[in-house]
Amino acid sequence: MVRCVEIIKVMDMDTPVLTTRVAWSVKDWAAAVSVSRVTVYRLVRANAIRSKLMGRKRLILTTPEEYVDGLTTTVVGEDQE
Repeated sequence: MVRCVEIIKVMDMDTPVLTTRVAWSVKDWAAAVSVSRVTVYRLVRANAIRSKLMGRKRLILTTPEEYVDGLTTTVVGEDQE
């Protein structure tokens, strides 16, 4: 399972702070789900994942965890009816 938590260092603190990521770059999201950037753009066009444009940058709002949890598994050789 993909963990959507980052450790960041705050300048005035010695202790790292855990934060939950709310938006992902296409490159980072693709790496987290182990797919290509092209696949990410196809998922965006198919409305399979949520995204927003910020200027020229596309931010993915669906976490990799949400996407992977939503996938269904199919057993190879299982009858498709």
